[in-house]
Order: sequence, then structure tokens, then C-alpha cells
Amino acid sequence: MSHQPEMLLTTAEAAKFLRMAPRSLANRRTKRQGPPYVAIGRPRYRMCELLSWLAANSVHPAVPANGRRTTSTGIANAGRL
Repeated sequence: MSHQPEMLLTTAEAAKFLRMAPRSLANRRTKRQGPPYVAIGRPRYRMCELLSWLAANSVHPAVPANGRRTTSTGIANAGRL
């Protein structure tokens, strides 16, 4: 049984997969806010790390304890300041 190494993606390929500009991904990398990467020459990204980073950065809207929202737009107290 042979083990296939995971293909490493370039910054441009990873950015295309994430649907963001390569420069945005590079900026996140320098701020250590982006997905993990492999530092061999130029940065390379593993697909499994990109998927994990997406899952960890998913935003789930909060739902009130009663399970329903107060307006059709989902914004509570829309007319009040």
C-alpha cells in the first residue's frame, strides 16, 4: 500500500479556492490570521488546512432562546436606537 502525499497549493491557488484575492491571503498570512501554511521556499497550503480554517472561521447567527426572531429581517428592535 503506498501513501500519496497531499498536494500543496500556491498562494494564488489557495486564494482562488477561498474566493479571495491572493494579496488578501498574503496579508492575512503576515498578520498570522490566515490558514496554516508550509514554509518551504514560497508558502504552500494544504487543502485539509484550508477546509479546517474555513470551518473554524464560519459565523453562525445567534438565535434567541425562544428559537424565533422578532422581525422578518432577523433584526431585533429594528426601530429603536
